[in-house]
Amino acid sequence: MSIDLNRLYEIINATTYQTRKGEPVAVKVHGDITVTDVMTMPTTAELLKEKPDAVIVDVHFMNIGIYMPEAERRKADLIAILRQFPSARELFARGPSYITLGGFVGDQGAALSMMALGEALGLWKVITPASLGMEAGPNADAAAGGGYVMTSPVQGGWLS
Repeated sequence: MSIDLNRLYEIINATTYQTRKGEPVAVKVHGDITVTDVMTMPTTAELLKEKPDAVIVDVHFMNIGIYMPEAERRKADLIAILRQFPSARELFARGPSYITLGGFVGDQGAALSMMALGEALGLWKVITPASLGMEAGPNADAAAGGGYVMTSPVQGGWLS
């Protein structure tokens, strides 16, 4: 059985909103390399003005807003799709990272949105460097970039 990515993306697009945490343009210098990040998404504050009832989940790189009425309506469909992942019980019991999930769904941003949606629906918790006690900064960014944004199963949840 394969993952119904069309249905998964339909659910993600109907229920989640990616928002930036900071300025739209950030310049970072790494040794002799300068990197310019351009984030065209709205800020979390802008989303909350438009959708004040959105639930916000921090996934380190950005915040994800969740439209809960639609998310609740699609929860059973989402769980059915999650069960299509290869060795789903073992995969999600281990707490996959956004890198691993991005490999399955074809996009790390979609994986982060799916992770946030799952947390908002009580399917798992999203673990980030901040939730592990790391202060924001280069070390937390390096940890997140290395995969330390992952899910942690909720006991008695959908895997039971």
